[in-house]
Amino acid sequence: MAGFTPATLLSFAVNQPECGKSPADAANVLFRVVSIRHLKRRSTIVTTNKPLAALGQVLHDADLAEAILDRLLERGTHYVLRGRSYRTRNFKEDLSQTTELDAA
Repeated sequence: MAGFTPATLLSFAVNQPECGKSPADAANVLFRVVSIRHLKRRSTIVTTNKPLAALGQVLHDADLAEAILDRLLERGTHYVLRGRSYRTRNFKEDLSQTTELDAA
């Protein structure tokens, strides 16, 4: 992590790591970032569309996921947002209507 300059606030999304490395490498990098920020008491925001219990599956390492969550939740707060996604707010509720392309 040479040359890494810690930001005052770091925000990132955890869904399916696809950074060109193996999932184990992605999980290890995430653990190192979270650990460093935890030790230096830096603010970190993590967003995901997965439940906390599924983090082990997402990172392909349940023990590492537990260690990451331990550091994040020790001094953190977990919020669960319910409802429609902001990105889909303009979609029609009735998805049974088909378009010309769908009918073809």
